Amino acid sequence: MVEAWFRASTYSSALGQKLNLGTGVKTTVGELLDRICRIVPGTSYFVQGSTPGDQSGIFADVTNLKRCLDLESFVSVDVGLKRFTDWASESKFTFR
Repeated sequence: MVEAWFRASTYSSALGQKLNLGTGVKTTVGELLDRICRIVPGTSYFVQGSTPGDQSGIFADVTNLKRCLDLESFVSVDVGLKRFTDWASESKFTFR
């Protein structure tokens, strides 16, 4: 994401363009929470329920982003979450 933000701010091909930033892969909140629980020991969650209009999962269409910023691939959700949690652990961030 950092690389995409940097390129969007410096590439002339991005000027005036609508760029969706994401993985391009549908990910549900439940899937994301499951991944976090696997990475961060001792974490868990419970589902309270849903509200009318809740989406089951969304994803960004990154076609224009890839074209304008000359990006071919992105860091996967799992790798990104692992990098974040490693950083948080090293910086003494507390997960609650």
